[in-house]
Amino acid sequence: GINAEYGSIAAHCQRTSTVQLLLEHGAVDDGQGQATALMGAAGGSLVDIAKLLLSNERVASQLINATDDSNGFTAMHYAVFSNSVAVLELLLDNPIVDTFVKNRRGLDPLMMAKEKEHEDTGKIMYDMIMKKRKE
Repeated sequence: GINAEYGSIAAHCQRTSTVQLLLEHGAVDDGQGQATALMGAAGGSLVDIAKLLLSNERVASQLINATDDSNGFTAMHYAVFSNSVAVLELLLDNPIVDTFVKNRRGLDPLMMAKEKEHEDTGKIMYDMIMKKRKE
């Protein structure tokens, strides 16, 4: 049958229609240790797939703060690592996103942006964190 791994593969292969079909059948990742479809979309700057995944509340709640086993990255870490401004903004718009999850090296996404000298994603992260502190 269909399993969560296919959702991740479909996202990595930029197959929006396949991801949509898998979502309709409840078969996109569970966020348990592997690189998820959302991580693939974030790392590949695949805005349409990220939007599709985040539009599904069940999937978004499972994947948005999930970390992979290899380096402890969340989808936000992948977006920052690849300097994907559009996907980062989508992630930050989600009210349940945790901007302070640290990877295995102890870096949260803002720290990673600084380390990678990704000024665009770093500024977006910083501005959002400051905005949330004021709320």
